[in-house]
Amino acid sequence: LMATRVYDQEVYYRSIDVLIVRLRRKLGQDKAPRPQYIRTEREGYVFDSVVNIEELRTRRG
Repeated sequence: LMATRVYDQEVYYRSIDVLIVRLRRKLGQDKAPRPQYIRTEREGYVFDSVVNIEELRTRRG
């Protein structure tokens, strides 16, 4: 959380929630009933996506 701060600002309890909301907006997932990439868990958030290594290698060329 401290790494996300550009300036010396106070970190609030809900700061990470605000950052997740902004990230979901950028991914176009903010209104999805079941977000595809960032799943909310009881303890926090989980990155949840299938990554196809072979597809990534062919994109790089």
